Amino acid sequence: MKSAIFKIVFYFLALTFFIFPFKENSLCAISARAEKPVLKKIDIYGNTLFSAKRIKQEMSLKENKWYNLFKKQRFYKWKMENDRLAIDSLYHINGFLQAQTGIDYQVDSLNQGRLRVNIFEGVQTKVKGFTVKGGLETLSSKQDKELSSLKPGEPLNLSQLGVITFNLKTIYANNGYPYCSIKAEIDISQDSAWAQINFEIEPGKMVRFGDISVEGLSRTHEKVARRELTIKKGEIYSREKILDSEQRAYSTGLFTYVSLDAKKPAEKPENP
Repeated sequence: MKSAIFKIVFYFLALTFFIFPFKENSLCAISARAEKPVLKKIDIYGNTLFSAKRIKQEMSLKENKWYNLFKKQRFYKWKMENDRLAIDSLYHINGFLQAQTGIDYQVDSLNQGRLRVNIFEGVQTKVKGFTVKGGLETLSSKQDKELSSLKPGEPLNLSQLGVITFNLKTIYANNGYPYCSIKAEIDISQDSAWAQINFEIEPGKMVRFGDISVEGLSRTHEKVARRELTIKKGEIYSREKILDSEQRAYSTGLFTYVSLDAKKPAEKPENP
Protein backbone atom coordinates (compact mmCIF):
# COMPACT_ATOMS: atom_id res chain seq x y z
CA MET A 1 0.00 0.00 0.00
CA LYS A 2 2.80 2.42 0.97
CA SER A 3 4.62 1.53 -2.25
CA ALA A 4 1.54 2.33 -4.32
CA ILE A 5 1.11 5.71 -2.61
CA PHE A 6 4.79 6.51 -3.17
CA LYS A 7 4.48 5.72 -6.88
CA ILE A 8 1.38 7.94 -7.23
CA VAL A 9 3.16 10.85 -5.54
CA PHE A 10 6.25 10.31 -7.69
CA TYR A 11 4.22 10.23 -10.91
CA PHE A 12 2.36 13.39 -9.85
CA LEU A 13 5.60 15.28 -9.20
CA ALA A 14 7.10 14.07 -12.45
CA LEU A 15 4.00 15.17 -14.36
CA THR A 16 4.11 18.57 -12.67
CA PHE A 17 7.72 19.20 -13.70
CA PHE A 18 6.96 17.95 -17.20
CA ILE A 19 4.08 20.39 -17.65
CA PHE A 20 5.71 23.25 -15.73
CA PRO A 21 9.44 22.94 -16.34
CA PHE A 22 11.61 24.68 -13.74
CA LYS A 23 13.86 27.43 -15.00
CA GLU A 24 16.94 28.28 -13.00
CA ASN A 25 16.63 31.45 -10.88
CA SER A 26 13.10 32.12 -12.18
CA LEU A 27 11.48 31.97 -8.72
CA CYS A 28 14.23 34.13 -7.24
CA ALA A 29 13.76 36.71 -9.97
CA ILE A 30 9.99 36.81 -9.44
CA SER A 31 10.46 37.19 -5.68
CA ALA A 32 12.98 39.99 -6.11
CA ARG A 33 10.66 41.89 -8.44
CA ALA A 34 7.68 41.49 -6.11
CA GLU A 35 9.40 42.64 -2.93
CA LYS A 36 10.03 46.29 -2.23
CA PRO A 37 13.66 47.30 -1.60
CA VAL A 38 14.97 46.93 1.93
CA LEU A 39 15.71 50.41 3.29
CA LYS A 40 19.34 50.10 4.33
CA LYS A 41 20.22 53.70 5.19
CA ILE A 42 18.73 57.19 5.65
CA ASP A 43 21.22 60.07 5.40
CA ILE A 44 20.26 63.52 6.71
CA TYR A 45 22.00 66.67 5.42
CA GLY A 46 21.63 70.37 6.21
CA ASN A 47 20.16 70.01 9.72
CA THR A 48 21.53 72.13 12.56
CA LEU A 49 18.60 72.70 14.95
CA PHE A 50 17.42 69.08 15.09
CA SER A 51 19.53 65.94 15.25
CA ALA A 52 19.26 63.27 12.56
CA LYS A 53 17.65 61.00 15.15
CA ARG A 54 14.95 63.58 15.89
CA ILE A 55 14.19 64.07 12.20
CA LYS A 56 13.98 60.32 11.59
CA GLN A 57 11.36 60.10 14.34
CA GLU A 58 9.06 62.22 12.17
CA MET A 59 9.44 59.86 9.21
CA SER A 60 7.28 56.85 8.41
CA LEU A 61 10.14 55.32 6.39
CA LYS A 62 12.54 53.58 8.77
CA GLU A 63 16.01 52.10 8.40
CA ASN A 64 16.21 48.33 8.45
CA LYS A 65 18.08 47.02 11.50
CA TRP A 66 19.76 43.70 12.24
CA TYR A 67 16.87 42.68 14.48
CA ASN A 68 14.28 43.11 11.68
CA LEU A 69 14.60 39.44 10.75
CA PHE A 70 10.98 38.61 10.02
CA LYS A 71 9.57 42.00 9.06
CA LYS A 72 12.13 44.05 7.21
CA GLN A 73 11.83 47.80 6.85
CA ARG A 74 11.18 48.40 3.17
CA PHE A 75 11.10 51.41 0.89
CA TYR A 76 7.77 52.69 -0.42
CA LYS A 77 7.99 55.62 -2.79
CA TRP A 78 4.55 57.00 -1.85
CA LYS A 79 5.75 57.56 1.73
CA MET A 80 8.42 60.02 0.61
CA GLU A 81 5.98 62.90 0.14
CA ASN A 82 4.39 62.27 3.55
CA ASP A 83 7.81 62.31 5.19
CA ARG A 84 8.82 65.46 3.36
CA LEU A 85 5.73 67.26 4.65
CA ALA A 86 6.28 65.91 8.17
CA ILE A 87 9.85 67.25 8.29
CA ASP A 88 8.75 70.61 6.87
CA SER A 89 6.05 70.81 9.54
CA LEU A 90 8.57 70.09 12.30
CA TYR A 91 10.58 73.12 11.21
CA HIS A 92 7.60 75.39 10.49
CA ILE A 93 6.10 75.00 13.97
CA ASN A 94 9.50 75.96 15.38
CA GLY A 95 9.75 79.24 13.52
CA PHE A 96 11.59 78.17 10.37
CA LEU A 97 8.95 79.49 8.00
CA GLN A 98 11.11 79.12 4.89
CA ALA A 99 12.34 75.58 5.63
CA GLN A 100 12.16 73.12 2.74
CA THR A 101 12.95 69.42 2.49
CA GLY A 102 13.97 67.32 -0.50
CA ILE A 103 14.22 63.52 -0.51
CA ASP A 104 16.05 61.38 -3.09
CA TYR A 105 16.53 57.63 -3.19
CA GLN A 106 18.69 54.98 -4.82
CA VAL A 107 18.27 51.22 -5.12
CA ASP A 108 21.33 49.02 -5.72
CA SER A 109 21.68 45.66 -7.46
CA LEU A 110 20.99 43.84 -4.18
CA ASN A 111 17.56 45.49 -3.97
CA GLN A 112 18.65 47.67 -1.07
CA GLY A 113 17.47 51.28 -0.85
CA ARG A 114 19.19 54.40 0.45
CA LEU A 115 17.51 57.74 1.17
CA ARG A 116 19.14 61.15 1.11
CA VAL A 117 17.22 63.86 2.98
CA ASN A 118 18.33 67.40 2.13
CA ILE A 119 17.09 70.15 4.43
CA PHE A 120 17.20 73.89 3.91
CA GLU A 121 16.43 75.40 7.31
CA GLY A 122 16.53 79.13 6.59
CA VAL A 123 16.18 81.67 9.41
CA GLN A 124 14.28 81.02 12.62
CA THR A 125 11.62 83.69 13.23
CA LYS A 126 10.73 84.53 16.82
CA VAL A 127 7.83 86.47 18.34
CA LYS A 128 8.78 90.06 19.16
CA GLY A 129 5.42 90.97 20.65
CA PHE A 130 1.75 91.50 19.83
CA THR A 131 -0.91 94.19 19.94
CA VAL A 132 -4.70 94.02 20.13
CA LYS A 133 -6.99 96.57 18.54
CA GLY A 134 -10.72 96.54 19.14
CA GLY A 135 -12.64 93.91 21.06
CA LEU A 136 -14.88 94.24 24.11
CA GLU A 137 -13.79 95.24 27.59
CA THR A 138 -16.23 92.72 29.11
CA LEU A 139 -14.35 89.85 27.43
CA SER A 140 -10.83 91.22 27.93
CA SER A 141 -9.91 88.81 30.75
CA LYS A 142 -10.82 85.75 28.69
CA GLN A 143 -9.16 87.32 25.68
CA ASP A 144 -5.92 88.03 27.58
CA LYS A 145 -5.85 84.49 28.97
CA GLU A 146 -5.96 83.07 25.44
CA LEU A 147 -3.27 85.45 24.19
CA SER A 148 -0.96 84.63 27.11
CA SER A 149 0.33 81.59 25.18
CA LEU A 150 2.05 84.00 22.77
CA LYS A 151 5.35 84.69 24.50
CA PRO A 152 7.99 87.13 23.16
CA GLY A 153 11.24 85.39 22.30
CA GLU A 154 9.63 82.06 21.44
CA PRO A 155 9.58 80.68 17.86
CA LEU A 156 6.69 81.86 15.69
CA ASN A 157 4.28 78.98 15.21
CA LEU A 158 1.68 79.73 12.52
CA SER A 159 -0.38 76.68 13.53
CA GLN A 160 -0.54 77.95 17.11
CA LEU A 161 -1.53 81.38 15.82
CA GLY A 162 -4.39 79.81 13.88
CA VAL A 163 -5.60 78.01 17.01
CA ILE A 164 -5.46 81.22 19.05
CA THR A 165 -7.48 83.10 16.43
CA PHE A 166 -10.10 80.33 16.35
CA ASN A 167 -10.33 80.25 20.16
CA LEU A 168 -10.80 84.04 20.27
CA LYS A 169 -13.67 83.73 17.81
CA THR A 170 -15.16 81.00 19.99
CA ILE A 171 -15.01 83.24 23.07
CA TYR A 172 -17.02 85.90 21.28
CA ALA A 173 -19.41 83.37 19.71
CA ASN A 174 -20.19 81.95 23.15
CA ASN A 175 -21.01 85.41 24.47
CA GLY A 176 -23.46 86.71 21.88
CA TYR A 177 -21.17 87.68 19.00
CA PRO A 178 -21.19 84.87 16.38
CA TYR A 179 -20.30 87.31 13.57
CA CYS A 180 -17.10 88.49 15.23
CA SER A 181 -14.23 89.11 12.80
CA ILE A 182 -10.64 88.61 13.93
CA LYS A 183 -7.59 89.38 11.81
CA ALA A 184 -4.04 88.49 12.77
CA GLU A 185 -1.47 90.38 10.73
CA ILE A 186 2.19 89.37 10.95
CA ASP A 187 4.88 91.98 10.41
CA ILE A 188 8.21 90.18 9.88
CA SER A 189 11.50 92.06 10.12
CA GLN A 190 13.71 92.41 7.07
CA ASP A 191 16.16 89.77 8.32
CA SER A 192 13.22 87.41 9.14
CA ALA A 193 14.45 87.08 12.72
CA TRP A 194 11.46 88.74 14.45
CA ALA A 195 7.71 88.91 13.99
CA GLN A 196 5.27 91.46 15.39
CA ILE A 197 1.69 90.13 15.54
CA ASN A 198 -1.19 92.60 15.37
CA PHE A 199 -4.72 91.43 16.18
CA GLU A 200 -7.76 93.40 15.07
CA ILE A 201 -11.07 92.36 16.62
CA GLU A 202 -14.43 93.55 15.28
CA PRO A 203 -17.15 92.02 17.52
CA GLY A 204 -20.09 92.86 15.25
CA LYS A 205 -23.62 93.09 16.57
CA MET A 206 -24.90 91.22 19.62
CA VAL A 207 -27.23 88.32 18.79
CA ARG A 208 -29.97 86.65 20.81
CA PHE A 209 -31.83 83.43 20.12
CA GLY A 210 -35.11 83.90 18.30
CA ASP A 211 -38.01 81.52 17.65
CA ILE A 212 -37.06 77.84 17.75
CA SER A 213 -38.76 75.46 15.33
CA VAL A 214 -38.30 71.69 15.11
CA GLU A 215 -38.49 70.00 11.69
CA GLY A 216 -38.08 66.51 10.27
CA LEU A 217 -39.83 64.52 13.00
CA SER A 218 -41.92 61.55 11.90
CA ARG A 219 -42.26 59.19 14.87
CA THR A 220 -40.99 61.28 17.80
CA HIS A 221 -43.03 63.98 19.50
CA GLU A 222 -41.71 67.53 19.24
CA LYS A 223 -41.72 67.97 23.02
CA VAL A 224 -39.21 65.09 23.31
CA ALA A 225 -36.80 66.96 21.07
CA ARG A 226 -37.38 70.31 22.75
CA ARG A 227 -36.65 69.03 26.25
CA GLU A 228 -33.06 68.32 25.17
CA LEU A 229 -32.48 71.91 24.03
CA THR A 230 -30.51 74.16 26.37
CA ILE A 231 -31.28 77.30 24.36
CA LYS A 232 -34.27 79.57 24.87
CA LYS A 233 -35.77 82.44 22.95
CA GLY A 234 -34.37 85.78 24.05
CA GLU A 235 -31.18 84.38 25.56
CA ILE A 236 -27.79 85.67 24.43
CA TYR A 237 -26.45 83.55 21.58
CA SER A 238 -23.95 80.87 22.59
CA ARG A 239 -22.31 78.43 20.21
CA GLU A 240 -21.45 76.25 23.19
CA LYS A 241 -25.14 75.88 24.05
CA ILE A 242 -25.95 74.92 20.45
CA LEU A 243 -23.33 72.17 20.45
CA ASP A 244 -24.52 70.99 23.87
CA SER A 245 -28.12 70.82 22.63
CA GLU A 246 -27.09 68.79 19.58
CA GLN A 247 -25.11 66.37 21.78
CA ARG A 248 -28.01 65.95 24.22
CA ALA A 249 -30.39 65.14 21.36
CA TYR A 250 -27.96 62.60 19.87
CA SER A 251 -27.43 60.91 23.23
CA THR A 252 -31.12 59.97 23.46
CA GLY A 253 -30.62 57.52 20.59
CA LEU A 254 -33.88 58.69 19.01
CA PHE A 255 -32.35 60.73 16.20
CA THR A 256 -29.98 59.82 13.38
CA TYR A 257 -29.25 63.41 12.40
CA VAL A 258 -29.40 66.60 14.44
CA SER A 259 -28.44 70.08 13.25
CA LEU A 260 -29.28 73.43 14.83
CA ASP A 261 -28.99 76.13 12.18
CA ALA A 262 -30.16 79.70 11.89
CA LYS A 263 -32.73 80.50 9.24
CA LYS A 264 -31.09 82.42 6.39
CA PRO A 265 -27.64 82.53 8.06
CA ALA A 266 -26.16 84.44 5.10
CA GLU A 267 -28.24 87.43 6.16
CA LYS A 268 -26.64 87.36 9.65
CA PRO A 269 -29.92 87.74 11.57
CA GLU A 270 -29.90 89.37 15.01
CA ASN A 271 -32.39 86.80 16.31
CA PRO A 272 -31.60 83.50 14.56
